[in-house]
Amino acid sequence: MQNFLLLFRLSILTLCMSGMSARALILATNTYVGPTNMVYDGTDLVVSNCTVTMDGFHSFNSIMIASNGVLSHSFFPSGKIPVTFNVTNEPQVMSVTNPVTLDNTNLVSPVTISSPSGTNFYISGVDYFLTNLPNGTAQIYLLPGSAITNGETDLVSYAWSEVFQAGLNLAISNDLTVNFGGVISGSGCGFGPQTGPGAGTNSVATYFSGSGGGGFANGGNDWDDALGGIGSGSLSGSANLGSGGGKSYDGPGGNGGDQFTFPQEERVKSTVQ
Repeated sequence: MQNFLLLFRLSILTLCMSGMSARALILATNTYVGPTNMVYDGTDLVVSNCTVTMDGFHSFNSIMIASNGVLSHSFFPSGKIPVTFNVTNEPQVMSVTNPVTLDNTNLVSPVTISSPSGTNFYISGVDYFLTNLPNGTAQIYLLPGSAITNGETDLVSYAWSEVFQAGLNLAISNDLTVNFGGVISGSGCGFGPQTGPGAGTNSVATYFSGSGGGGFANGGNDWDDALGGIGSGSLSGSANLGSGGGKSYDGPGGNGGDQFTFPQEERVKSTVQ
């Protein structure tokens, strides 16, 4: 159902070639573009004879999917993309009167603090303690008798995470062109089994079965009348990942499909031969 939505949009729009700049960036080998990789953003991107897998939000002047080109994204069962960043030797001025606020939030590892030379390491619970606030902010407090000198610039190391929305989320200033033989695909790349706002359900019989997950429309009921997941998409609004199907006695449900979000939908074009 989700892929049908994209095809429907393409079929009702003008069928023509999109004009592209002479300095278009052509990707002709399989390429992964992660949520923090902005190298290709802002370009006239051409995907030709390869698969480009793109995660996170990205913006382009235009995109052309040429013959044998595939634009897709990765599968994340929860619909979220967790990315961990490592910070080494972040300089912070220590104070006995005010807490030190780290530059990043949502820490996922212990903090280590060393002297400016990096030779002396201080002890958590003895020299300092760390507080994580509800908004994800992390602050360091010095303890009485700490070996850390007031006003000293020490080096703080830690890891922190950021969560990105899964799916193909693109802002395109001009045209998105899908040539004959080109594909935009998210099959099986929605939510995982029994996951998502429209997840399928299962019946309660001994040999129970599962219903279909919802996407643009409601999922189908199973043979034993377990209700299908509720649909959450629309023709005019932003689209969501398709939800996973319900489980059965023989295993979990299938992955959800995908719907794509293109802010400039009126500019999407398909070429045929």
